[in-house]
Amino acid sequence: MQYFPWSTSAFFVGIGGSLHRATYRFAEDTETSTNLAPSSTDVSYDVNSSYVGVPAGWAWIWESGFSLGLDFGPRFRVRREIAYRNDGTTGGVDSEKRDNTVATLDSLERPVNWGGTGIIGWSF
Repeated sequence: MQYFPWSTSAFFVGIGGSLHRATYRFAEDTETSTNLAPSSTDVSYDVNSSYVGVPAGWAWIWESGFSLGLDFGPRFRVRREIAYRNDGTTGGVDSEKRDNTVATLDSLERPVNWGGTGIIGWSF
């Protein structure tokens, strides 16, 4: 949704939403793993994150129908869901190490992202 504060300007402020999906797969040490006899098992999980954005930008539409839009602004994470595909328990995973790895991966996804979009198209 966009709001154009001036009728003669292409400048707008808006609000929007997006859904980000990611699948993480990694090998984690098992409980019986040692430095001399390392062993690991596969872990995989899906992450679904919802963001609400508050962009500001410009949207132009020429008489020919050619359109161009640019915006930039913050995107705030409002929801995050994790669903294990394989939590590694059947392979004897060291759950403490697995949870630390998941926490590290979680820390890479920031709760507030700054970014923008660009759109080129034809309007009719």
